[in-house]
Amino acid sequence: PPLLPECSFWRFDGTWRVAFEDGSEAVYKFDPQGHVEAKMSESLLPPVFKPYDNAYIPQNIPQDGAHGDLLSRWVTEAEGEQLCIETTGCQAVSFDLTKRTDQGHYYAHLKSTTNMVTLPGKRWRTLIRQERPPTYGGLTIAGPLKPQEGGAKGAFVLDLHLAAEKFFGEGTIEVITMTGSRELQIERRLQQLGGQTVLKGTGV
Repeated sequence: PPLLPECSFWRFDGTWRVAFEDGSEAVYKFDPQGHVEAKMSESLLPPVFKPYDNAYIPQNIPQDGAHGDLLSRWVTEAEGEQLCIETTGCQAVSFDLTKRTDQGHYYAHLKSTTNMVTLPGKRWRTLIRQERPPTYGGLTIAGPLKPQEGGAKGAFVLDLHLAAEKFFGEGTIEVITMTGSRELQIERRLQQLGGQTVLKGTGV
């Protein structure tokens, strides 16, 4: 395959050990043709959610009368998934489809249990966190880098979903850049959240 048009000397070429801000580590190997292989620890793999239509999870009210939902707020489905990932004890998200804004936000409830109830009609949709396929401690993925459209000069994108669709949702990408001091910078972004950065890493 041809070299990337950036220049004949591919400045990413080589092996980089990347430390992410959550304490996880990965090893990225770049070749002169603009391909990358990444060996990621299991902690870098996001949870997988399975959707269930016409089902919701009732409030699990403890005997002391406390509210059973972890929290409730207006979110899109993608925002609900990310919020569940970031909320301790969250196992599922139930969306009330009858409460939808013009911007695509639903009134959603984060749940600490997965005990669903089926309800006829199209009022509810529930996303349940699933066990990932076994990785035996980590995952190795590979794919081409593409120049970032509309991004900074010298920024390239690795599509994680295309590289490993069973582990990364659609729209999950990593933007890879190099600083002037030859420090590799990696930002994991969710395009379904408007390109929001959810994780950063630095390679040396």
